[in-house]
Amino acid sequence: MKQALKSLLSRYIVFTVIVAVLAFGISMFLPMRMRTPALPFLIPFFLILGVGIHSSLLKMKEERFARFVNAYLVASFLKLFVYLIVLMVYDYINRKDAIPFSITFLVLYIAYSVFEVITFLNGNKKRLM
Repeated sequence: MKQALKSLLSRYIVFTVIVAVLAFGISMFLPMRMRTPALPFLIPFFLILGVGIHSSLLKMKEERFARFVNAYLVASFLKLFVYLIVLMVYDYINRKDAIPFSITFLVLYIAYSVFEVITFLNGNKKRLM
């Protein structure tokens, strides 16, 4: 179990570093009106939330599979709900930055969602077959 958590954390950190380098590199070429000052806070937000939920699901996987499936569905719903709340609150508070923030948030959401699904499926090949 500890090895799985270490592996998960290292994958997330490597992926986050790659995403951060790409995001900051791409933002240098964008006009100022299309950059969001929240980018340095969004990347750790996705990292912390992703690692937290994924590690709790790893612990749940050790128990009954039916319970794990329910936990996965609940965790996915809660994570999506938290993302939606953050997006709506930030856009409401910072209306001038709403469009760049929303686009950046969407791109990061898609990137981390694809990464999480791939990581989850690779880690559960034996269990799913």
